[in-house]
Amino acid sequence: MVKLEGGSFNSKRILGMFNILDDKKDRKSAYLAAEYNYMDGPFDVKQNFNRINIFGKYNQWITDNDYFNLQFSALVILLGMPRDKFRNVL
Repeated sequence: MVKLEGGSFNSKRILGMFNILDDKKDRKSAYLAAEYNYMDGPFDVKQNFNRINIFGKYNQWITDNDYFNLQFSALVILLGMPRDKFRNVL
């Protein structure tokens, strides 16, 4: 799923959620989600708030009663960075 949104103060949001592994036979699954937010802020001088969230999850059943689970997440907040310099980072 990919979702794009926009709103007040030049706010933008891009969200992607993906099922990257769905193995019913071996009972494994993996998911990845990423989100990017941008907002100028409510003031006359642009504030250039940027935020990136990333989340991943992996599951595997070992027996009928036991399973292995691995999760990770990251949050990156960039405040006051001009847009043109931020594009060069990615």
